[in-house]
Amino acid sequence: MVFTTYGIVDPRTRLFVYIGQTKDFEARKKQHLAAFRLRKPVRGSVKWWLKRLHQDGLEPIFIVLEVVETEAESLESESKWVEKISRLGHPLLNRWEEHKDLIEAAGQGTAFDALLFEKGTAPQRIGRFEANANRSGYRFHLDEGTALTGPVSVDFLPPKKH
Repeated sequence: MVFTTYGIVDPRTRLFVYIGQTKDFEARKKQHLAAFRLRKPVRGSVKWWLKRLHQDGLEPIFIVLEVVETEAESLESESKWVEKISRLGHPLLNRWEEHKDLIEAAGQGTAFDALLFEKGTAPQRIGRFEANANRSGYRFHLDEGTALTGPVSVDFLPPKKH
């Protein structure tokens, strides 16, 4: 028997939102895709996110991260990938306490500056990204006195770890 560690990726942002492990990957994918049938998933959970994605007419991207032979290796693999992906700044919705601790330790939930880069000038702070209350994403706060004229694109880059 083999166990699969997988990630679920938001097709709009290309960021991981969940890391999981299972002994039957295809069946687990089907379970995740059926989340839209739930009446009231817990706000901020992966099921809540999947239901909202389905309502927008989109499907998540599933990526196999690692395949191992035992359940113990699989649980270790899942935690390893939660930590690794969190350190890269992905907004994971994993709910296990151990995973939430790994996500927090990786610095997720922090705030960071938004900088405007214009050719020929030094980067200028225009606002701040802060994790929203359920840590399912970030809210952008434009600094007072800053005006932007469109169209405007924002690249979401997590802060560099020191």
